[in-house]
Amino acid sequence: MTKRRWMSRDAPRLRRSLRNLLGETLPRAPLRPQVHRREERLGFTIEQVSFGSGKGIRVPALFLLPHVNGRKPALLYCHNHSHDYAWGKGEILEGKGRMPPIGPILARAGYCVLAIDAWCFGERRADESATAKTFLLQGRTLWGMMLADELAALDYLEMRREVDARRIGCFGFSMGSTKSWWLAALDSRIRTVVGACGLTTYRALIEAGALNRHGIYFYVPRILQVAEVYDIVSLIAPRPFLSLSGEEDGASPLEGVREVHRKAGQVYKLLGERRNLSGRMFPAAHEFTDAMLQDTLGWFRRHLRPSPFVSP
Repeated sequence: MTKRRWMSRDAPRLRRSLRNLLGETLPRAPLRPQVHRREERLGFTIEQVSFGSGKGIRVPALFLLPHVNGRKPALLYCHNHSHDYAWGKGEILEGKGRMPPIGPILARAGYCVLAIDAWCFGERRADESATAKTFLLQGRTLWGMMLADELAALDYLEMRREVDARRIGCFGFSMGSTKSWWLAALDSRIRTVVGACGLTTYRALIEAGALNRHGIYFYVPRILQVAEVYDIVSLIAPRPFLSLSGEEDGASPLEGVREVHRKAGQVYKLLGERRNLSGRMFPAAHEFTDAMLQDTLGWFRRHLRPSPFVSP
């Protein structure tokens, strides 16, 4: 394989195949964004917003706007699962499961932060299993429908005058981590990505008997006929990707983590950016630790160059 062949033929072909596997999505609709409420906090403003995604669908979201001058980098934050369907986007302010409330930290660090309610969560709370089954009967997948809303969220970020569209990153923990690297693989508008505790190969999950450690959202029919996780991650190259893994995380077997980095690393090396793929492991379970937070902040600071809020 050559760099030219990967960029011009193999990568676009794989990206098209993945989109086909994700199934049909609703016809795109105009964003028609609305701001429903604003609340001032020290260093940032919270906006409750909504925008259109597919036909007939409006996506509720939270947008955190830092009190710093000029156009700012932005982070699309993908919330986690934790089997707590009452909480979605609110995770950035209240925390959820093993994830602390990171939104104010990111906003005061100088990032615009956008988080939506995924299908079945928060204001869109619904039975996840029934929703997934309904979509399958319609030729859709829950994962594909979730990703479609996050792609609309990228459209929303691009249209915000406060956002520098050349500096958009993506971040999440657990389910949010998996979303982050999938989204970056599908859409080059994401310039850098950090995923915590949501990366391993499908085969490693099968061999470890750990398939039930992930919800039904995680599974895309026939995916192994088209790609393994390292193939999907390869589509992010040469853009920077940092994965954070717990050494005792049974939901992400380490053998699979290492295989993803080894094989996706070959593509990064081919493109001359091997250092842009980084994986770090911590003495942790399925959780987001203080050490992971510091690595996350350092990674985004390096690649997105924010101007932090300074209290008067």
